[in-house]
Amino acid sequence: MTSTIDIASEVTGWVGNFEMLKSFSSGLAPEVMALRNTAIREFERLGFPTTKHEEWKYTSIRGLVTGSYAPAFRAVSTPLTAAELHARVLPAGLGGTVIVLVNGHFDAALSSIQAGTLQVGSLKAALESGDVAVMDHYAQIAANEGHALVALNTAIATDGAYIRILANTISTEPIMVVHLGYGDQVMSNARTLIVAEHHSEAKVIEIWHNWSDGKVWENHVSEIVVGDGAHLELISIQNEVGEFFSLTHFAQVHQGTGSTFRSTVMSSQGNIIRNNVQALHLGTACNTYLNGLTLLNGNTHVDHHTLVDHAQPHCYSNETYKSVLNGHSTCVFNGKVMVRPDAQKTNAFQSNKTLLLSDGATVNTKPQLEIFADDVKCSHGATTGRLDETSLFYMRSRGLSVGKAKALLTYAFGAEVLAQISIPELRESLQAYLLEKLAGE
Repeated sequence: MTSTIDIASEVTGWVGNFEMLKSFSSGLAPEVMALRNTAIREFERLGFPTTKHEEWKYTSIRGLVTGSYAPAFRAVSTPLTAAELHARVLPAGLGGTVIVLVNGHFDAALSSIQAGTLQVGSLKAALESGDVAVMDHYAQIAANEGHALVALNTAIATDGAYIRILANTISTEPIMVVHLGYGDQVMSNARTLIVAEHHSEAKVIEIWHNWSDGKVWENHVSEIVVGDGAHLELISIQNEVGEFFSLTHFAQVHQGTGSTFRSTVMSSQGNIIRNNVQALHLGTACNTYLNGLTLLNGNTHVDHHTLVDHAQPHCYSNETYKSVLNGHSTCVFNGKVMVRPDAQKTNAFQSNKTLLLSDGATVNTKPQLEIFADDVKCSHGATTGRLDETSLFYMRSRGLSVGKAKALLTYAFGAEVLAQISIPELRESLQAYLLEKLAGE
C-alpha cells in the first residue's frame, strides 16, 4: 500500500533528509550504507501508514507526519546535569549502568558506564568500530519489509544504545536506558540493539522523558536477541513524557532455545504512543511474557500491538494488558498469537482488560489467535467495563469516600501488572506512582 496523496510530499521530504544525512555518514561501513539505501527505497515504496492500513486503523499519525518535524541528525547539549538526572528522572534506589540518549544521540557526560560483564555505549561508535557482534545483528532482526517506520529508522538512525551481555554471565544491577527529548519540532530516529548471549541474564529499564516543553516525536526501533538459555527482562516506563511527546516504537525479539523474555510497559502520558512488540521463537522451550499497564486521562492516545510467533514446539507465552481510561483518552490493543504447523505442545494465553472511568474514554481491542497446530493449549479474551458497584458500596459502607474507594479498586486492578516486575525498588516506585495518580483523578 502507498500513502495517501495529502502526505505524499512528506515522504519526498524525508527521502531528501536521507540524502542530506549521507553527507556526514562517512564513518559507517559500506554494508551499513547499503542497508540504509535499501531501507529508504522500502520507505519510499510504502509511504507513511494511515488509518486505511489495517494495522493502523485506530491510530492516526497524520498530525505528526504533517507537523514540520525536523530530523535530529546532530547531538545537542542540554542544561541537565548528571545530578539532576538521578534526582528527577531515574528511579530512586537503583544503581548500575545508565545510558542516556538525547534526541537519540548518546550523551557521554550524562551516562554512567560500568564495565565488567557488559559491553554498553553508543550504537554509532560500535558500528564505526566494526564490532562483529554488532554487525551480525544490526538491521537483521527488525524487518524493513512492510514496516514503513522501521524502514525510515533504518535509513536515517544516527545513533542509539548498544547493550551486549556476555555469555554465561549475570548482570546483577539493572541497565537503564534514558531517552530524553529536548527541543521543539524535533524528530529522532534512535535505535537500540540488545544482545543477551547464551546463558546470560540481565534486566533493562527504558525511561522515556521529555525534558523540554516543545514537541518531540521519537521513532524508535529496538532489536533484541535472547540467546539459548538466556533470561532478559525489559521494563519500559512512559510516564513523564508530557502532552507534547509522541513515540512510535517497534521492538523485535529473537529467542533461542530455552530462553526467557519478559516485557512490562507502563504508559500514562503523552500525545500519541504506539508500542509494537514482536517475539519470534527460533528455538524450542522458549518462554515469553508480555505485560502492559496503561493509565490515561485527557486526550492521550496509546496503541499496543503485539505478536508472539510460536515457530517451534514446546514453547509458552502469556500476555496481560490492562488499561484504565479517563477523560477523552483512547487506547488500542491488538494482540496476535501465531502458532505454526510444527509448533506442537504450545501453551499460549492472552488477556486484555479495560476499565472505563468516564463516558468520553474509548478502547478498541482485538485479541487474535492463528493456530495451525493441533496439540496446543491456547486462549484469549477481552473485557471492558466500569468499577463494580457492589464493591464500591461495600467500601463506602466501611467509611471510605467515593474518591478513595474508586482509587483503591482501580489500584487493585492495575497493580497486578506491576507485580510482574522483578526489581523490588522499581516495582514499589511504580506502585506508589500508580496510587498517587489515581488519588489525584
